[in-house]
Amino acid sequence: MSDPEASRPRADLSPPAGRGDAARQQLIHAGLQIYAKSGFEGASTRALAKAAGANIAAIPYYFGGKEGLYLAVVDFIVDYYRQHLIPQLGAIKAKLDQSDLTLAARRELLRDFVNVLVPLVLQDGEERALMSRIISREQLDPTSAFDRLYLGFIRDLNDTLCALIWPFIAQRPTHPKVKLVAQSLLGQVAFFRTSREAVLKTMGWPAFKGKQIDEICTLIGEQADAIIRHHESKGIVS
Repeated sequence: MSDPEASRPRADLSPPAGRGDAARQQLIHAGLQIYAKSGFEGASTRALAKAAGANIAAIPYYFGGKEGLYLAVVDFIVDYYRQHLIPQLGAIKAKLDQSDLTLAARRELLRDFVNVLVPLVLQDGEERALMSRIISREQLDPTSAFDRLYLGFIRDLNDTLCALIWPFIAQRPTHPKVKLVAQSLLGQVAFFRTSREAVLKTMGWPAFKGKQIDEICTLIGEQADAIIRHHESKGIVS
């Protein structure tokens, strides 16, 4: 896969206004299915076109080729997360800017962060599962599209969590230890997604639904609080 700049124009994912727009949307949704199941290398243009009910020539016509369609699918995922995650992160960041924010208030905001992230990551649904597969593939075997995911929403996620927890750990939010603790907390959430079937079978749950997600939110919130209290008790590092 070639290495286009992350700033490449994003795919137009606005509601279909005509036949051409509808064809683009059908190809993007077909791409979500095929790329999730087969990966970029394993997906053929024939399979992509067939899943979309389109002619093979439609892929280069609308996207310039298989890679362009893949990037459009990644942009679709980014847009989903930006729609459902970034406004909530923005609200948390706005509260962090308050000059009189106490450490206790930060702990509450950390709980808010967990309660926003866990349901979004764990919610069931075919489309969400397909998105998660593509994100997981990009984590394990990244292509040039990974930068689009990282710059699209992952970086905001990391930065917000670091901004939340740094006063408990170090003297600045960019300290390597702050970043590492943030990654460990995010990893707890990711585990329940990447190990979904093992968790459900172990717990005897049919799916991640309201009650189950609430239990996981509570658990991860308690663990996050324990981790920052541990670092707080060790004193601020330079």
